[in-house]
Amino acid sequence: MSVTPSRPAAAPPKRAATAFVPPSAWIRGRWSDLALFIATPLLIVPIVGLARMRLSIEQVAIYVTAFGAMGHHLPGMLRAYGDRELFRRFRTRFLLAPVVLLGVALWFTFYELDGLILVAVMWATWHAWMQVYGFLRIYESKSGSSDARTARLDLLMCAGWFISGVLFSPTRLGQLLSDFYKCGGPYLAPGLVHAAQWIAALLTAVTTAAFIANTLNLARRGHSPSRLKLLLLVSSVGFWWYCMIAVNNAILGVALFEIFHDVQYLAIVWQFNRRRAEGAPTAGGFTRFLFRGGGVMLGLYLGLVFAYGALGLLPRIIDADAVNRVLGALFVTSGLLHFYYDGFIWKVRERATREGLGLATAAASEPWSLPRGAVHVLKWLPFAAVVGWFGWAQAHGVPPETERLEHVVAAVPDAWQSQLMLAADYLNAGDTVRALPPLQAAARCAPHNAQVQSRLGNALARMGRDDDAALALTRATELDPHLPDAHVDLAVILARRDLTHSAEEHYRQALADDPEHVQALNNLGALLNARGALDDAATCFQSSSRLDPRNAEPVANLGIVRLRQRRLDEALALLQQALLLDSENVGAHLHLGVVFAQQGRLDLANDEYRAVLQRQPDSLPALNSLAWNLATMPEPPDGAADAAVTAAERAAGITSRRDLSVLQILAAAYAAAGRFDEAVAVAEHVLSEAQLLKSAALAAQMSEQLTRYRAGQSLRQ
Repeated sequence: MSVTPSRPAAAPPKRAATAFVPPSAWIRGRWSDLALFIATPLLIVPIVGLARMRLSIEQVAIYVTAFGAMGHHLPGMLRAYGDRELFRRFRTRFLLAPVVLLGVALWFTFYELDGLILVAVMWATWHAWMQVYGFLRIYESKSGSSDARTARLDLLMCAGWFISGVLFSPTRLGQLLSDFYKCGGPYLAPGLVHAAQWIAALLTAVTTAAFIANTLNLARRGHSPSRLKLLLLVSSVGFWWYCMIAVNNAILGVALFEIFHDVQYLAIVWQFNRRRAEGAPTAGGFTRFLFRGGGVMLGLYLGLVFAYGALGLLPRIIDADAVNRVLGALFVTSGLLHFYYDGFIWKVRERATREGLGLATAAASEPWSLPRGAVHVLKWLPFAAVVGWFGWAQAHGVPPETERLEHVVAAVPDAWQSQLMLAADYLNAGDTVRALPPLQAAARCAPHNAQVQSRLGNALARMGRDDDAALALTRATELDPHLPDAHVDLAVILARRDLTHSAEEHYRQALADDPEHVQALNNLGALLNARGALDDAATCFQSSSRLDPRNAEPVANLGIVRLRQRRLDEALALLQQALLLDSENVGAHLHLGVVFAQQGRLDLANDEYRAVLQRQPDSLPALNSLAWNLATMPEPPDGAADAAVTAAERAAGITSRRDLSVLQILAAAYAAAGRFDEAVAVAEHVLSEAQLLKSAALAAQMSEQLTRYRAGQSLRQ
């Protein structure tokens, strides 16, 4: 509910004047007013805190936006179209505004323009402080005061403190600037933004001083201020600043205050319409039926509100882009109509409104020098100008998001959500080095935010700083145990450190929170495969592949498992499928070569090993396998022996001389090339090392091979 200090549209029919004395200073009653209007934040914060134990911030925001923010539009619509007298007075507005606003919303939605959303956000802030102002005037009127100066100071207090709350909220201001630039707004210099903050602070301080002075002056003259009004002002402004400043997540802050706003609105509308249903013949049949009182009718009232709000969840259910665009336009139109209608149907200076609220005599109206229609048109001109300019500016192109975010964080360095988005853009571009400073800035501004710690840990891990990454990721999982990405990134680091048991625990925790986390499934499968739990590994890879059928990695990994299970036909089909999805998949090429080798198709196997070496010239498994195949082929092609030596020497140069399997292959390659002196020397070294290591099997194998190499050496001599 909002209140504008303007003249009534038309004087209602004259009624017999009756003396009316408010029965109390309360709107509904002591405890109802405290719970629903004044001390409501004391109930909201713990309730949302309990909800956060089961729901994410995004889920809380979704439900609040649907059932609260959109749902509370309905009561205003019911009055606008259900009150015969009101509809008769404002018929043109009520018939024309929905058509015009819906048309504009559809245009912006289908052309993917965001200017109307930004206008709605700014209008919503105005609407929030005007509702608080309306409540202040109600309590002031109930105390018997109608001082014009006090009314103006009440309005300035609401405007000043609400605007300052936005300007001094890093997250809220950062989001506002980001949206402004996205809509084609010009970049604002940091100095200009800071100047706006301090000008707002100065004006708010002056207004507050004038408000206090006026209150004390009235008290000295015997006009005690309404204590309930002062309590409401403190609770509303205090809670707004808490939501904007203390709550460092913009989404959660807006959701918290939205609940406060909605509870106040729904309660005052119920109270107002209860009075209208009892004594106003123009209220309309539906209004008199719904608001006749009683628990059943109250439940029906709230049920209708929630049903209307539930429409906001439809885009999450309907998988049709065109339909969802239309729904989005309808939702924006609903919000704009709510702000617009509330600007004039709930004016406290109106006689019908005052009677519905149980107030005393009507307040005097302020004179206007222009006709009512002209004034109304002038009020719409700024809206039309701003919306038209945003639409034109965005349609003609806006700078890239990264550039826009750089200007946001330059003006508002503490806007951690903007810093996080900027870092994400850098990471998506593969620039981890540039992503680190904004991530560190976000971590300083929001040290208790699990998402920030998780992103920071991910960036550090990409840079190879595993120790620092592990600290950040551990911190993230402590702050929010249900953050799958943090668990997966931490598990990767633990697996690299051979802490496979701990890594497995984190993978399983990630899957407990998100059973469809593809990376967690794939990585857990790889860990189980390395351990030899082949059936469980196959299950992981099958699930991962089903969830992401275009990803070659889980298909290739499943093929590797089938290879280890000696199900060669399945392995062959899976590895070939993986290469169809990604011809650059080195693991698929390598293991397809193994499959061909086990099938005796050595030429095809060697082709796969060469494909690996084209992509990874120092791949030790490919070098060893290629060298062994070429050295041991029954009918080697020309040049095979020399190629075997080249591959084997390259492998030996990469690895340590104590890697006996590589040296064993090198000896075989030398023998195949007829270089028996070198083959004998290498084989003697391998045999000596095997005996030192007490590897009887290898020693026996090398002893047999050494005998053959010496025989070849003798024949050559």
